[in-house]
Formats: sequence, structure tokens, C-alpha cells
Amino acid sequence: MKQIFLTFFALFIALGGHAQSSQLLEADEDSTISVVAYFSKGDSLVYDYTHQKERIKDGGDTLTTVDVTTRFLVTVTDSTSEGYKMLLVPQEQVKGNTIYDESAVSFEDLLSMPLGVACRFSTDEMGSIQRIDNWMEIRDSLKANYKRIFDDVYTRHPELDSVLLRQRMESTFLLRCSSENGIMQIYEPLTMLFNAHGAAFSMKKERLETKNELGYPAQIDIEAFYTVPKEDTDNEGDYGVVAETTTDMTGSDLMDFVGGSVGMIVNDSIAGKLNESLKSDEFTKMKVQGVNHEIYLYFFNGWPKAMVSEKRVRVDGKDGLIESRVLEWVTSHWNVYEEEEDDSQKQGM
Repeated sequence: MKQIFLTFFALFIALGGHAQSSQLLEADEDSTISVVAYFSKGDSLVYDYTHQKERIKDGGDTLTTVDVTTRFLVTVTDSTSEGYKMLLVPQEQVKGNTIYDESAVSFEDLLSMPLGVACRFSTDEMGSIQRIDNWMEIRDSLKANYKRIFDDVYTRHPELDSVLLRQRMESTFLLRCSSENGIMQIYEPLTMLFNAHGAAFSMKKERLETKNELGYPAQIDIEAFYTVPKEDTDNEGDYGVVAETTTDMTGSDLMDFVGGSVGMIVNDSIAGKLNESLKSDEFTKMKVQGVNHEIYLYFFNGWPKAMVSEKRVRVDGKDGLIESRVLEWVTSHWNVYEEEEDDSQKQGM
């Protein structure tokens, strides 16, 4: 029962996205750090984004189900007093070793940022994302790609349709990319990069009451800090935010969600049998805890430097799922400093 639950819970996380922890805090100005964008037209940074998922079996063995690193470019195409116009372009992707054959197409791969498809977005003057400007264009590209992949998968594995009904699976994925919010979840690094901009965080550890992805109460311990320069790439004024979110639920709390999620994609016979098993004491009394540990590091000018989000799902006190997202700065070009250097050289001539 535990492994069945973890399988469908992992699929929900893939299709439903996840929440971030940034929240505006009421605190004295001297004891907070504000995440503010001091960007310039022409700024460009390259990042590596690694997404991994592991499933822990009852015997303790770890199965890696997702291991993908995507390199992407973020550029400021325009800067005004009202905000920024920006561009994100996925450039290349490398897959690590997983339990799946290299030639296999994982359904979770369909939810990754499509290579070469640029995402144009706008932020306010603080750097908080306001909208994806070309989400309909991205939607059309994804839909065409989804149809091609589903055609390939179900042609090579026709027996799959007897369990995971193609029509339902395809509809579920198409629904995901049919809204601006769905596209935002597919371009996951956007949320990590800019979700905290415009917020102020206390330099004293604070405990906040919030809700998790399913709407259940959660607690966040959160704290901001200035980093101590240790390398040539560190600057005075660089800062960070660390947060840990904890949610406690029971199998009874999740019964409707798991049953509904299963019914969306599998045939009615399998869904009926699973829904019956969800009524057992083994499931309803199951204790489920979600713990999400996040670290966000920023340059002094508000550009993200490195970010880590690790989510653990524990069932009856034991780790069942571990999902991590790691975002690392690779190269940067800050146009304002290039212009200041050029002006200085001209004045010295």
C-alpha cells in the first residue's frame, strides 16, 4: 500500500507543481532583508538547473526516477521604471542514471522546459513576475510535442493503453499546459529565481502559518542573512534566505486526492480496486509528513546566485520520496558595470 501511495503521490507532484515559501513579513526595517531587482537592460546570466527524484523502498534501497540537468540563459531585454522585460531560453539538457532505460520516455520528461523554446516574461520594478508574455505560443509548441511523444510511446508499447489510458493521460498533460499558470509550472526555474522578489525577510528566525499544495496547514521556519565573502565570486552585500516547511497529514486526509488522481489516468477497473483499498485502516491511519528545506542565495543586486529546494515525503516516520531542485549560477554579464567601466576608461583618455 505504501509503495502504491508513493507512486501516485509522486505523479501528483509532477502534474501539480509545488509551492514556494516566500512571504512578506511585517518587521522593523533594520532587521529585514528585502529581495529587490537592480537589473539593467543587457544583463544576462547562465544557470544550471538539476531536478532529481528518488523513491525509497521498504528495504531501504533507493531508486532514482528522475535526474535531469538543464542549462538555460536569462536576459533582460528592456528596463523601465515600471519593471523589466526578460527572456529565458533552455539551451541544453543532460540526463543522469535512473531506473529507466536511456531510450525510454518518462512522462515526467514531458513536464520539463522544452529546449530552444524561449519564454518571454515581465516583472514589476522589484523583480516579481507579473506574467508570461508568450505563454500561448509556448502552449501551442508543447501541444504539438506532446502529440508526437504520445504517438511514439503508445505505438511502441500498445499494452500501456490497457492500464494508463492514452486519452486520459494525454488530456491530463494537455490541461497542464493550457493556462499561463500551467506554463509557469513547466518553466519551474522561473519560480525559484524570482518568486521571492518584492518580499522582505526577517534576520531573526520567524515561524509562519501557511498552507501546502493540497491546502493543508503547514509551518514555515524562515530566516534571512548576509553571506560572508569566501570566494572571488562573492561580494559584500550578497545575501540569502533559508526556510523549512513542515506539513503533517494522514492517509484519511489524502484519500479523496489519491483516489481522484488515480481515476484521472487509469482504467475504471484498476481505479475501483484501488479506491476500495484506500478505505482500509492500513491507509487511513497512515501518517504522512512533508518536509521542504529551501536555501536561496542572491548577489547584492538581486540576481539569484544559487538555490536548493529539497522535499522529503515521510510515511510512518520513514523517508519514501526525496525530490530535489538545485539551481546554480554559471556565468554572468551585468551591463551596468560594463558601461561604468567604459565611461571610466573614456574619462582617463
